[in-house]
Amino acid sequence: MNPSPYLSIGEVLKGRYEIRREVGRGGYSVVYAALDRSLGTEVAVKLLVPPPTLGNTARERMRREVQAVRGLNHEHIVGIHDFLEEGAWSFIIMDLIPGPDLAVRVQDRGPLPLTDAIQLGRAIADALAFAHRHGVLHRDVKPQNIILAPDGRARLTDFGAARIEGQVTMTQTGGLVGTLAYSAPEVLAGHRADARADVYALGMTLYFALVGRLPDRLSPHLPPPALPDGYHPRDLRPAIPPAIDALVARATAAAPGRRFPTAGGMLEALASDDTSLRLSTADLGADLAECVLCGGPDPLGLVICPSCGGGEPTRGDAMIMLGRPTSQRARDDLHTAVRNVVGPHAPGADLTAVVEGEQPLLRVHSDAVGTVLKHLLARGIPATLLPERHAWRAVPLRYYGALVLMLLMGWSAGEVVPALTPITPLLVALWLLLGIRAVRRPAIAPHRRPRTIPPAVEHRILQTMTRLPSHAARHLLADFVRTGTRLHTQLTRLGASEAQVQLEGLLGTACDSAEDIAELDDHLLSLERHRDRLPATSSDNLRLAEMIATTEKTRDALVHQQLEALATLAKANQRAMTSAGSASVELGILSANFERESEAHAAALRELEVFLAEAPALA
Repeated sequence: MNPSPYLSIGEVLKGRYEIRREVGRGGYSVVYAALDRSLGTEVAVKLLVPPPTLGNTARERMRREVQAVRGLNHEHIVGIHDFLEEGAWSFIIMDLIPGPDLAVRVQDRGPLPLTDAIQLGRAIADALAFAHRHGVLHRDVKPQNIILAPDGRARLTDFGAARIEGQVTMTQTGGLVGTLAYSAPEVLAGHRADARADVYALGMTLYFALVGRLPDRLSPHLPPPALPDGYHPRDLRPAIPPAIDALVARATAAAPGRRFPTAGGMLEALASDDTSLRLSTADLGADLAECVLCGGPDPLGLVICPSCGGGEPTRGDAMIMLGRPTSQRARDDLHTAVRNVVGPHAPGADLTAVVEGEQPLLRVHSDAVGTVLKHLLARGIPATLLPERHAWRAVPLRYYGALVLMLLMGWSAGEVVPALTPITPLLVALWLLLGIRAVRRPAIAPHRRPRTIPPAVEHRILQTMTRLPSHAARHLLADFVRTGTRLHTQLTRLGASEAQVQLEGLLGTACDSAEDIAELDDHLLSLERHRDRLPATSSDNLRLAEMIATTEKTRDALVHQQLEALATLAKANQRAMTSAGSASVELGILSANFERESEAHAAALRELEVFLAEAPALA
């Protein structure tokens, strides 16, 4: 066994690959140029050199990633041929591409010309779209992983390298992987990535290529701060056309729902002269409403999401009331906290009534009270439950005093005009009812919006959103519902009833798909936690690694199918503005494909569950 973790010039691996020179180093790897003696051609040998404590994990990850990537034959992807081991060494045999990476090219010669940057963006978007269709995410798109060949072709390399090399940290599946500066906000938050995270990284890479540097950040060790409307390279390079500026901004928007749903959609926008494909993120995400309590998605405009008890206020039987503060300072602090929660949903006069305990902040279903009170307390707002049938207790004492005074005045007037005597109690009762009705009106209530989706479909969406604890599944469904409801409104206006029925079926299928994704996420979490408790070198750990890989591949394929359907739905939305007929045809094709693929993925999920059930000691 060679005691050195590195290879020597002239060394021959597997009796075939002769090491000629070192060409680069990564986090846990070294790349050499080598001669393939069998074919007489040069290849690249990527040697894995992880820390000893991560050796087995890193080798297993590398083996799995090579198996996934080896079948990706694409002109803009660096080809991988094999994963081999010899003694203590583990290495990948791959294409050797002479030429600098994009980072070196920009460092040496400055930003790319506009046409070159667009060509590079098309090439990498095409490569990502191809990989995503085969269930492979890159997870570490950045200038250092884009090689510029002598023929001018951009080639994407190191698929899965973030998982192998751990350039941020070596983690289990779904953890924080990738390079900080190019990582999407949801990845930095610890959520599982999907194709839109690669879209974000490509958007940041294009920004770098066009401007010559990354956006401003507080420290070189920190990522640029996430911006709702993304980054605009035109701010630093005014010659960039507005359409390209909008494209980069859309790709780098903080919320995944405001980006291109797929790399294919970004490729289409880069290759097209149709500026509508490069919609600004402001237009695209104008309806990305969030729950005022948890910040989760609120696709139906309920203000409070279904998971926090949101729904129709007329069905809420529990009033959430605040106790009147005992000091002016406490009153001011509570007023500020309530304003931060309510935002634009209530005028200032209502806030005063809420803080004084004279008007409910919210009305929710009684079974959601515990969740609501917990969220409010975390926001610095202590609150209590008042059943709706006891709304009279919230009517201010001064109001009751006014009613007593009205009654006494009526009786006094009745002595002069006897006809007023029987009318006075009726007037007092009417005013009391009006007062109770006023205190039952919550400060935070759902938006007024057109109701075009049938109640049964909306009820199904609400039920599904309530059951989804998964960040990814819930947000994916929310994006689908937002786009779908917007399209449904247009189809209603155009009188396209057949297309409406197809869309309603699609929304139901999307609910089923989201529940399957959440179930797979639960399986992955369980498997990862179990694996963390096993020795890294144990056979059970390796078996769990295979289970995790199988589960994640099924999950990623299902997520990408939903993203592809979302992209098609967005196109149908644009086409419906001019032609209901073309939108109807597109919906028909999408409905058939989406349902067929969903059934196939559901069958794969059932097979996976059987597989997990047969290994109870592991799962």
